[in-house]
Amino acid sequence: MKNVILTLIITLPLTLLGQDRLIKKDGFKIDVIVKEINNNDVKYVKWDNLEGPIYTISKSKIFKIEYRNGTSEFVNYSSIKKLRSIFNIFKILNTNIGVINSNLNSNIDISKSINDIYLGFSYKILDSRLFSSYIGCDLFSKGMKIENFSNSNQTFQEEAIYYSFKIKNELLKKKYKKSVNYLIISPKIDFLLKEKSNRLNSMNETLLLAPKNNTSFGFNYGIGTKFNMNNNFFIGIELVKGFDIGLFSDEYYDKYYKSGSTLFLLSFGSDI
Repeated sequence: MKNVILTLIITLPLTLLGQDRLIKKDGFKIDVIVKEINNNDVKYVKWDNLEGPIYTISKSKIFKIEYRNGTSEFVNYSSIKKLRSIFNIFKILNTNIGVINSNLNSNIDISKSINDIYLGFSYKILDSRLFSSYIGCDLFSKGMKIENFSNSNQTFQEEAIYYSFKIKNELLKKKYKKSVNYLIISPKIDFLLKEKSNRLNSMNETLLLAPKNNTSFGFNYGIGTKFNMNNNFFIGIELVKGFDIGLFSDEYYDKYYKSGSTLFLLSFGSDI
């Protein structure tokens, strides 16, 4: 009888206070009373067996602890901070991702354009009511294809991968409710990373690949719209045309090849 009374005296205050809860990374929940938390482990007793053994669980297996007083603690908070930091970087950088349609020889009818992925990041350096300026970098491919190449029913395709540094200017900004419309003018410098062709087996490479400078210049121009979602986070769309200056190292190609591109981009970031 004394043991029963003693057990009630010990457990009654805990019962009135409620239980703690461990939420593991796999989503499994355990109702407990937390006894001790150290650098690596959490020690607890099960809620349905308060006089039972003390268990130990590694912090690496726990996502969150919910305490009986209503507060909670994320055990692996450093991982959450890293994820938030990565997300904040993408918000600050204003990301563009989309499709680039390009043709290295757009002035010749037999040359066709190709589509590829375009990825870009930019950071705002100037801002006013009518214009904003960003510095940024992009990664993309430019190329062309010729069908029925040399009357052989084969398709010749040439591509070049570029890394670009740009100054993006959003001009004549016009706000309407939660959206902003603007014009785009972006001078840029393109750095050649790699070039390739799918028809090098039967001809000399120099005859197929238009010789390109390692560095070339150009401009992008177009229009864009941003929509403010919440907390200054935006998503937007941009339609941009591009042209190149000094793309080819050979005088003949530089004179007769006209390189052009069209970009359809989705944008998102933190500042509208």
